[in-house]
Amino acid sequence: MSWLEKHLAPAPEPFHPGQNPASNDSKLSLQSQLLCQDTSEAIELASNQLVAQLSASSRGMEKMRQEALGGHARMAEVLEGLKDADDKKRASLKGLAEIDAVKTRVETALSALREVNSWDRKVKDCEQFVHSGNLREALSQLRGLGGVLDAFRMLPEFGRKEEQLKQLEEQLLTAARRRGRAAVEKSAVEELKACREVFAGMNRLEETAAIAVAVFSDLAERAWANQAPGAGASAAELAKAGGAVLDCLVQALAERGALLQVLDAPDDQVEAGSQQSVTISVVKGVLGSVGAHVQRVFADGRGGSQVDEATAHARSSTAVALLAVYVDGFAALATSPALEGRWPEVCRVSNTEVEVLPWSLLREVVRFVLLRPMEDDAASLAPPSRSLRPSEAVLAAESNATRLLALPSTWARRLETQRAAQLAVPWLACVDEANAAYWRSWDRLIDTFANTLKAKSAEAAATDSSGYDPNFLQEVMQLHAMLHDTLPAKFSSFQAEVLKQAGQLHSSQLESPFSRALKEKMKDPEVWCEQLGIPSVPALKAASDLMDGVGIGGFDSGRAVLPAASAALAAAETKVRGVVTRCCAEPVSNILRGYPEMQEWSREGPADEVSHGPLQCITLVPEHLFSLIPQLEKSQESSQLQWLPAVLEAAVEVVVQKVLQIRQLTPAGVVQLCVDLDYLRKVPEALGNSGDNSAEKSTGAATRLRELLEVSRG
Repeated sequence: MSWLEKHLAPAPEPFHPGQNPASNDSKLSLQSQLLCQDTSEAIELASNQLVAQLSASSRGMEKMRQEALGGHARMAEVLEGLKDADDKKRASLKGLAEIDAVKTRVETALSALREVNSWDRKVKDCEQFVHSGNLREALSQLRGLGGVLDAFRMLPEFGRKEEQLKQLEEQLLTAARRRGRAAVEKSAVEELKACREVFAGMNRLEETAAIAVAVFSDLAERAWANQAPGAGASAAELAKAGGAVLDCLVQALAERGALLQVLDAPDDQVEAGSQQSVTISVVKGVLGSVGAHVQRVFADGRGGSQVDEATAHARSSTAVALLAVYVDGFAALATSPALEGRWPEVCRVSNTEVEVLPWSLLREVVRFVLLRPMEDDAASLAPPSRSLRPSEAVLAAESNATRLLALPSTWARRLETQRAAQLAVPWLACVDEANAAYWRSWDRLIDTFANTLKAKSAEAAATDSSGYDPNFLQEVMQLHAMLHDTLPAKFSSFQAEVLKQAGQLHSSQLESPFSRALKEKMKDPEVWCEQLGIPSVPALKAASDLMDGVGIGGFDSGRAVLPAASAALAAAETKVRGVVTRCCAEPVSNILRGYPEMQEWSREGPADEVSHGPLQCITLVPEHLFSLIPQLEKSQESSQLQWLPAVLEAAVEVVVQKVLQIRQLTPAGVVQLCVDLDYLRKVPEALGNSGDNSAEKSTGAATRLRELLEVSRG
């Protein structure tokens, strides 16, 4: 509306009364028509102008597209020209390379022509230097020949000249080895330096260490041979020979200290850290030769300890003597100026190197110095099983066990006097194994009681009696009381004493060279336990776990102490418990000896004619069990287990076996069997009510009889 008001003619005059309204409206209508006509003409003019301009723009765009296509074609032509130029350049470079190769061949041929006449002269000069001992000049001449050799690579005589050069190298190496060995033997430092330069120049620096090791090893072998410890040599002779070798090594290190410094000097041609000390190699080599002699004396040291007393004593003496040689020898070596501060390098274990401390010696020490005396002590205190009454045998066994359990301090002092306190972990393992063997030796005494019980059962069968012997039962229970109460208490004190002694041995170890070598050798339990293997790998691992991380007087209380011995003692107690139970249950078997063959099982006739009472032999069973109560109740005052449930279970098992042996059952026999079983079923309940704690434990026996009764009725 505002647009119309703006473009229409000026507003008409105001309306007056009496004026005709239609005239005013016609004027407005006319003005509107004129305005629309003008607007339409303006729009048409503008559209014509726009169409004319768009046509010109379209033609301009088409022209630009044509020019772009032309530019693209010209660019393709330029790229193609560049490619042709590059190919030509490559061909030119290839030609230049071929020209350079030809030039090189020509220069090589020219050089070969110049050196043809000088090759033989240089070879003779090099040989002359080698023969005259001027090794440095020989090496320089050899290097020159190596450079000249490339000039003959394309000539027919290249192979022959290359072979000549190799022969010269071998001659120089041989001369350097010979003169180097002589220099080491005579401690000629300057001569050794020249040889070392030759080896370094030929990238054979390891030859120096090999020569030094060979010379020192020969000295050691001569020292051993001078003592002449042949087959069957005594401990003193072997110790003297071993000590002579180590003394010789210490003296040689002192006399050749300056020479060893030359050998250990770093070489510029060798990467730092990759060059091994020649002195360390020498010491390890000599110790390896000593270890080889020890290996021949002891074999691998894995042989069994079941030898006679004289042999065991001889091997123990030899092991102790050689152990002392190593202890003293290591102490002397570690303080040698040539090894000052370097003993850990000597002790370091490597799979590719010889053993500084041979396993065969350690096995022999553990077997005959640690384990065998403990086994002898245990064997001498084994429980007597013959020529004594059972009660006397039990008392003697307890006395012997008490004496054995008081020996840890003696064993520890023995280890210290033999200068082997560093072997605290194997010592602990040997204590465990020796005591386990001791408790297993109680089987002979226990078997004596078991055989006596078997003999009494056979006698009862012959005399048609129950075979119950309260005195014998008392003796067996006395043995069980000892294994269940007395000895476990003493064994606990024994364990504490063993831990105390092991801790003292462990803490008393001085940081000696021998202890350092042993510690390095026993660093990984997974390795050294398998390698040592004595007394057994499980015992060694258990002892190592217990001693792992031990400080002075500190132990991990959560780990098992002497596990093998503890298990053997528990097994002995379990075995005696079984004998006690059999003593109580065997009379039941004798009472029911003829029960499966009784005529009542095959009796014919109505079932209601069977008597309502149990058979007489059945009534004797509870009588026997009730007769046991006074004797069994005596054990309740101690910490022993309550015997009644176990005895009832054993008695019920006897009854079940007797019932299962019945071959034929008539209906009347079934009724009689049910009466018997129902009678026996009440026995565990009655016996269970006789004690406050046994009623619940007697339920198992009653349940077993109830199940058997239900099966019989079914």
